[in-house]
This record gives sequence, C-alpha cells and structure tokens, in this order.
Amino acid sequence: MRAADRVASRSIQQRLFLILAVASALVTIASLLAIFAMSRIRAEFESVSARELPETTAALRLAQIGERLQGRAGALIAAKDAVQRTMQMRLIAADVDALAHEVQQLKAAQSHETDLIGGISTNALALRENLTAIGELLTRQSDLTARLNEGLLRTLQLQDSIRQILGPSILAITDAVDRGLARSIAGTAAGPGDASKETFTAAVAAQAPLREAERLADAALNSLLIAIEAGDEAELEATLDRFRRALGEWQQLIPTMPAGLRLPLRVVTGHLTRQVQGSESIFRIRREALATLQRADALMADNRLLADRLSEQVDRLVASASATVARAERSMNSTIVRYTFLLAGLSIAAIATAVFISYLFIIRDLGAGMRSITSAMMRLAGGEHDTAVPAIDRRDEIGDLARAFAVFQANARRMVTLDRQLVEKSNLLVATFDNMNDGFSVYDGKARLVAWNAQFVHLYELPEDILVPGTPIEAIQRIVANRGVVIRTPVGRQVEPPELSLQRLRVAERFEIDLTNGRTIELRSNPIPTGGFVTIHIDITERKAIELQLRQAQKMEVVGQLTGGLAHDFNNLLAVIQGNLHLLEDQLHDQPQLQERATRALAAGERAAMQIERLLAFSRRQKLHPESVDIRELVVGITDLLAYSVGEGVEIRTELANGLPPVLVDPGQLDNALLNLALNARDAMDGRGTLTIGVGPATTSGATGQPSGAFVEISVRDTGRGMSADVIERAIEPFFTTKAPGKGSGLGLSMVYGFVRQSGGVFRLESVPGAGTSIIFTLPVTDQARAAAARSGEAAVVAVAADHDRPLGDVAGTTVLVVEDDPGLREIVSAQVRGLGYRVVEAADANAALECLRADAAIRLLYTDIVLGDGANGFVLASTARAMRPSIGIIFTSAERPAALEALTDDPGLRDLLQKPVRLDNLAAAFTRCLAQAADAHTSSTSESKT
Repeated sequence: MRAADRVASRSIQQRLFLILAVASALVTIASLLAIFAMSRIRAEFESVSARELPETTAALRLAQIGERLQGRAGALIAAKDAVQRTMQMRLIAADVDALAHEVQQLKAAQSHETDLIGGISTNALALRENLTAIGELLTRQSDLTARLNEGLLRTLQLQDSIRQILGPSILAITDAVDRGLARSIAGTAAGPGDASKETFTAAVAAQAPLREAERLADAALNSLLIAIEAGDEAELEATLDRFRRALGEWQQLIPTMPAGLRLPLRVVTGHLTRQVQGSESIFRIRREALATLQRADALMADNRLLADRLSEQVDRLVASASATVARAERSMNSTIVRYTFLLAGLSIAAIATAVFISYLFIIRDLGAGMRSITSAMMRLAGGEHDTAVPAIDRRDEIGDLARAFAVFQANARRMVTLDRQLVEKSNLLVATFDNMNDGFSVYDGKARLVAWNAQFVHLYELPEDILVPGTPIEAIQRIVANRGVVIRTPVGRQVEPPELSLQRLRVAERFEIDLTNGRTIELRSNPIPTGGFVTIHIDITERKAIELQLRQAQKMEVVGQLTGGLAHDFNNLLAVIQGNLHLLEDQLHDQPQLQERATRALAAGERAAMQIERLLAFSRRQKLHPESVDIRELVVGITDLLAYSVGEGVEIRTELANGLPPVLVDPGQLDNALLNLALNARDAMDGRGTLTIGVGPATTSGATGQPSGAFVEISVRDTGRGMSADVIERAIEPFFTTKAPGKGSGLGLSMVYGFVRQSGGVFRLESVPGAGTSIIFTLPVTDQARAAAARSGEAAVVAVAADHDRPLGDVAGTTVLVVEDDPGLREIVSAQVRGLGYRVVEAADANAALECLRADAAIRLLYTDIVLGDGANGFVLASTARAMRPSIGIIFTSAERPAALEALTDDPGLRDLLQKPVRLDNLAAAFTRCLAQAADAHTSSTSESKT
C-alpha cells in the first residue's frame, strides 16, 4: 500500500495529529532561531536601558501623572457626595506626591533638562492648591443642594396638603353642580324659589374661589419648583417676582373662602411666606448656590491654565527623552530586521509544508466528503426525503457524520408523517368545532373573545359585525341583556349579566339563560390553565320540556297507582250501595217519598261512579275505543255544542287545515276533552272573549321527535287572564283548581292530559299572565292498516254495552250461578237476579262454584267476579266451567278496569264484562243476551252432530 493510501485510511483525527507533529518540528527549529535572535536583541536592550531608559521612563511617568491631574478636576466636580470628594482629593495629593518623586528621580539621573524639571515642580504645587480650593467649593455646593432637596420635599408636601384641603370641597361642589345640571336637563329642576335651584346656585358661586385658590396654589408651588432649577440670577429673580404675586393674590383670596377652610389655608400661607423671608428660603439657598458655582467656574479656568502649562512642560520633557530613545531604537531595529527576515523565511517554509500536507491528506478528502453530505442535506431540506446518503460506509468522522445524517433523514420522514397527521387532526378538530350542535366560545385572561363557532352566533342571534377577535364579553352581554333575557343559576337564583364573568376565570360556573324566543340556553364555563375560560352553550329547551313531562308522568303514575287501588274497593262498595237502593226502589212503589229518596241516592251513586271514571281517565286507566276519525269534521260537528256551552259572550273561531289525514282516537273522549277545555277557557275569560280552535299538521310530536306528518296538532287558545309560572306547573295536577270553592273539581284539565297521553299524543300548556292560555296537544294519524292493527290489538276484555231494546224473555226456572267473594255484594246481586225471575245458586269462591256445577245440572248461566279472594280468578273458573259444560253462558263482572284485567286471560272468547257497580237494567239485558247466544250455540252444535 502506498504511503498516501495508508495515511488516507486513517481517521481525520490521526491525520491531524500527524500534521501537527510535522508543524511542531518546524516550529521548534524556528523557536531555536528566535531564541538566538532574542539574546542578541537583549544585549542591545540592556545597553540602552543602562544609559537612556531611566530618564525616558521618568518623563513618561510625569506625562501620565500630568494627564491624571488634568482629569482629577472633572472627577472632583462629578463627585456625588463628601466621601467621593475626599477620595478624589486624596488621589490628587497622591498624584502631586508622585510627580515630585519623579522630578527627584530626574534630578538624580543628572538630566540636562534642569530648568524644565523645576517649572514642572512649581506648576504641580500650584495645581494642587487650586484643586483643593475647588474641592472646598464643591463641598459647600453639596450642602446647598441638600438644602434645596429638602425644600423640594417640603414644597411637594405642601402641595399635597393644599390638595387635601381644597380637593374634597371642590369635589363636593362639583358633584352638587353636576346633579343640578342633570336635574335641569331632565326637566326636574324647580322654579326660582325651589331649594334645589338655590343649592345649585350656591354651589356654582362657591366653586369659583376654590378653583382660583387651587390655581394660585399651583402657580406659587410651580414657582418654587422653577427656582430650585434656576440657571442664573436673572431667572431666579423673575421667578421670585411671580411667586410674590401669586402669594399676594392667595392672601387676598383667603377671606372669600368657606369658613371651615380659612384656618388651614392661613397655615399654608405661613409656609409660603417663609419661602421669601426665612433662612431656609429656596430663593436664598439657590442664590448662594449660583454664587458658589461662579467661584468654582473661575477656579476651573485657572486650573485649566495650570494644567495646560504643566502638560506643555511634560510634553517637552517627553520629547527630549523620546529623541534619546529613538537613537537607541534605530540601533536595535537594524538587529531586529536581520533576524526577522530569517524567521520569516523559516516560518513561510513551515506554513507551506503544513498547508501542502494538510491539503494532500485532509482538506481534499474532507472537502469532497463534506460537499457530498451538504448537497444531500440541501436536497433533504428541499423536500427530497429519499435522497441517497453518501460516504455512509467510511470509517472516519465523515462516515460518522453520514450515519448521523441518515438518522436525521429518518426523523425528517417521521416529522413529515406527523405533520400530515397533525394537519388532518387539526382539520378534523376545526370541522368538529364548526359543526357542533352546541355553541362554543373561548375568552382570554381579560375576558375578550378569542374563538367561537357558528352555533354560538345562531343561539343568541348575534350580529356578525361585532364578533371579531378581541371583542369584550361585556359588549356581547349588553346585546343579549337588552333583549330582556333572564339569567339564573342552577338553583334558580336570578343574576345580572355582569355576574356571569365574576368567577369564570378561576372556577367552573353554570348558568341558564331564558331567551325571549322561548329557548333556554345552559352555559357551562371552565377556566383555562393558561388564562381565560371556555364556555359551551347548550340549547336545553327540549330537555327541560322532557324533564317537565317526566315529572308530570311520575305524578300521574303515583296518582294512577293510588286510583287503581281505590277504584276496585270503591266500586265494590258502590255496587253494594246501588244494589240495595235498586231493591228499595222496586219495593217502595207504595211509598213515593221513600222511593224518591232511594232514587236520589241512586243518582248520587251514579255520580260517585262517574267520579271514579274521571280519576281513572286522569290516571290513563280508562278503556278507550280508538277509531279512525276525521278530526276536521269532528271539530266542525262539535262547534255548535261548544258555542251553546260557553254562552253568547264567547266568540268561537276555528282554524282548520285542509287535507289532514285521519287520526286514531276515541271520538267521544275527544269531544269530552274539547268541551272541558272550552269550559275552562270560558271561565278564564269571565264569559267574554275569543276562543280559537286550531287543527293542523304537527312538525314534530313534541319531545318524542316523531317525523313530520305522523301527528296532527290541536290547539285551544283563549284571550283570558292567563296563568303564572307556579299555576302552570300545577295546572294538570288532580283536584288543583284556581276557581272558587264549589265551582270546579280540579279534574277537567287532568282528564284531558290523561286522555291525550293514553291516546299516544303529547300535551303542552303555554300561558302568559294577562295574554291568555293555549292548550296544544297532538294525536297520532292513522290509515286503514293502522286502524285494523289497532282494532285487532285491543284488549281481550271488552265492556258489555247495555242493550235496552232487547226483551228479557221467559226466564222462569232458569238457574244462574252467582260467584262473588264479598258476602254483602253476593247477597245483593243474588237478590237482584232473583228479582229478575231467575233461580240463583251462590258460591263464595272458585272451588265452591265448581262443586255447584257438578252438583246442579240445571245451571245454565255463570255470573262471576273476576278477582276472587282465594287467589283464583274468574277467567280460570270460566275456562274450567266451559270445559265441564260447553253450552253454559258466562258473564264477568269486576270493579277493576278492563285494562288491568287484560293480563289475566288470553282467551278471545271470554269477552263479556259488566263494570261494577252494575245497573239493574244492564244486568237484565246482559243475562238475556248471553242466554240467547248460549242457546243459539247449543242448537248449532246439535245440528252439526246430527248431520
């Protein structure tokens, strides 16, 4: 391997050490030559030092001392306090002593410049005396300056005292003047003799001397401040004249001032007078200070003359010494030049050798490698992330750099990927931010708007032109507050808009804002750690409505459970009462008065049964018979009845949309609901006003969110006195009424609510005190398929309608099995059935009834309660009886609602149900019909068997 290749294979560090060794050898040779040259020069220098340098050195020191003495005067004047001046005086004394010492050295060296040295000594002593005098004057000037500063402090304190004396009076009078002006502008000021006008006039009159006193005090105090900074005697005298004039006017003004201010103002006058005549007068102190400065300026002028003379003498001495040194220098220069050329030649040779070796073994190879790597880096910086990495296989530092570049390249690729992902996530975040269903706003630490989304603008209907970054939150709050919004805390406490921003920078806050358009916005604010806060604005209008409906539904559920429990027992009691009354009524034909009382008692029982029906309607437990109804025709058909019911003082208007689909509803209950609402509206309008009934398509079904067209909306609006918020909250509670005692049951609106909810609709009440009330509810639409599905899905248990036109027929000898667990009711029912001409067999439970069926083949009809005390039920009993005797007729009775009994049977054939309490005529008709159906079924069965 060639030597060049062996060197190139080494690391850059090794090559540099090799070149350093060669350069060190050349430097060593040059150093030896330099040592020899320096020894020759040293010999020449020692020769000069022994003869010429002492005189030259002393002359140069004199020059340095002279320059220092010239600068000492300025330093002495610039000294800020006595300590610094003492220090400068000590330095001046030291310099003068050093100058005298150097003069003695020159004399000892037998210098030929004896006259020049004597003059330097004389001028140095004179300069010292002059500087000492200047120092004393400066000490005096410092004392005067301190006294002036004390005077300045007193002046400022005096100015503050004057303001404290005059300020409250000026502010009070100014406030009185402002109030008087405000009343004048508002047109509330009284006539000439009014006390308010006299007060206003007195305030205006008292304001002038106070303002003048304030002006004169400022003029006098400003004169004192100007005097402290006066530059010459003329300016000082002019300032003194202005001060005296202001003081004189001040003294003349004091008698016109309010009595309470005169004594403190005279004290102030005494302080001002002492500024003219006292020993601590600012004018006197400043006059002495100006005189001291003039004397110091004169001494400074003398000092400059002495310093210039001393400098000239020292310069001449230095020039003489320099000429001597120059002669010695020329001798040494010739020696230095010879050896300089020799060292220069050797140095050039060493440098050339080092450069050649460096280029050959380092620079050329290093430059090529660095250029290739730099080029790759430039391409990488330009976006070429797949650039090939050169010299990556080298074993020297260039290879290390190339491998480091490869790592950097990989990191750059990852950074590009991360940057792209960050951009995508940022775009996603911005899109999410802009498309949020909730409003969003961000404020900085000074409550200024930083960012917001479109929903924030939409919720508050804010003008676009004011929403710019940096908009203060107060500006936005003013716009919202001017619209008459109501702001509440979560606990219901009403707050003003400024309170919204009090704590939001530090703690999380929640508020609710009721807008004038009926919407409710919830604000949720959270502070940002770096300062500011972020707020989410959530439209909770529908959530509030759902919560209200949920609370109402819970109330309804509780009342419904209570009503359902009471209805069964109460209907049983009514059945006993009405049964006995029916028997009494039939047996009192010969006693009309007693029969009339029995009839009245029966009517009361009927009303009690109706009250139970109303409670069940409210609790949504009544049995409905929905069918497809043209709502427009129904409203048109009931309008005459409503007009008759509400009276001539109420005008009824209808707003009926065309082309509405039929609704699935119980028409009788809907008629009843509209009648109840009309009567409530009449009472709210005191018999006079306008009642508007509207029918149209519902865009949604309220809180359920059903699509448009699935519901029809019915509204009943009046022009009555309206309801307060408290009344609205309780309006549909059972037995709650605002009418006078005896004027209302409190169940009308409750029944409508229960009917609407049971029909699958949504009920809504809107009212404003003094502006009337609107009842809005929705009903589901239907078509033939939905109507059929609704009919087929009805409960298996259906109430039996009374058939008054059907004859009772021949019932003599027909045996009826009566099953009732209540002994009192069983006795009454048995008596009623016997009264109809039937033979009766009684049973208290299901087991006893089955025994009767087995023992008595003459039983043709089973009349049974559904809820039996032994845990069995009438449906199970009927199924067993039908299995034992297929031709038997079966009639059910119960105090429970049909809907509560649906879960007890899945047999569609068991349909006949008489609701307790049962009217006697209904009982007779049901028995006749059931026996006829049983006979028809028996005949049909017999014919089929014969065939």
